[in-house]
Amino acid sequence: MKKRIALENWELGKIDGNSSAGEVEEWISIDKPSDVHTCLIDKGIIQDPIFGFASDETRWVEKCTWIYRCSFLLSKEDISQKHLSLLFEGLDTYAEVYMNDVRVSTFENMFVEHHLQLDGLVQSGKNTLVVVFPPFHEIYGKKELPEGFWINYSTERAYARKAGYNFGWDWTPSVMTVGIWKPVELCITDSVVIRRLDVQSSLSDDYTVCTVKLKPLYEGVCPEDAKAIIKVYENEKFLFQKELISSEFTINNALLWYPREAGEQNLYTVQLSLVSSSGELLDSAARTFGVRRVEFITEDVDGRKMFLTRVNGRDIFSKGANWVPVSNRPGAVSDEYYDEMLRLVEQAGMKVIR
Repeated sequence: MKKRIALENWELGKIDGNSSAGEVEEWISIDKPSDVHTCLIDKGIIQDPIFGFASDETRWVEKCTWIYRCSFLLSKEDISQKHLSLLFEGLDTYAEVYMNDVRVSTFENMFVEHHLQLDGLVQSGKNTLVVVFPPFHEIYGKKELPEGFWINYSTERAYARKAGYNFGWDWTPSVMTVGIWKPVELCITDSVVIRRLDVQSSLSDDYTVCTVKLKPLYEGVCPEDAKAIIKVYENEKFLFQKELISSEFTINNALLWYPREAGEQNLYTVQLSLVSSSGELLDSAARTFGVRRVEFITEDVDGRKMFLTRVNGRDIFSKGANWVPVSNRPGAVSDEYYDEMLRLVEQAGMKVIR
């Protein structure tokens, strides 16, 4: 048995100041979680801080404690499974997590996923998840760099694992938003889960044989008699299938990936499946990758300094540009909008984005 359920139908509430005092007077319904400012904009409570003097007019948002609340149901069968966990894809930044009124964890990094084991913390029937975000400025300034160390702007922000542009930049005022800025998923299984699948590829000297190394990250216990089966696709067409004995396999006569205007963008997809001895699919994961060798040449044949990009033996002119974040609220940007921005980048003839 395996379930993956995206938690939706959240509520958002606030307490003036720190969470150590006060109660939420009013809850706001939100379909799916996003950062606080985006939720308030969507509800018409505040204006977008990027325009006019709205950043000053909405400064009160940063002085409040914000609380996200969500309830979900579990059956007795769900509770009986070996592994129950939550996946927070993005929490910005300092977060306290409560399950059924019990404080179970704290997190301090918006850039990474957070996993929370629920064994012994949940019950059959209704369960309530609460995530509390205290005022950011009350926490991030408590730890400063030692004397003699220096960074741009204020030194205390060096320890805050938070997007730097929230502190202000040349394209945005300071907007110190917080909140659940990516989806939250409930995972229920009686066996093993593939949390992540990393792929590393390397090419032979003649660029014809690709060696692929898989690095899966598992959660739970995989049965000893389980088999790992891989399926490999070349430009979405099935190429081969095999039982994976070791973590490596090879692709002969591999089609290479090149930057745009320098060659084809050939892609491979590898799907890893864990199958029990009875043939039951325990879990699967897939990654898409391009086969290439990228080199940076810093000296010419006479030893003079230079900088050149070489891809699969071909010298490439790397026309590129800086990517300025498309919003100071990362949770507000859809995948479709990113696709459109990258399409415009492609139309501009760029090969590299920094």
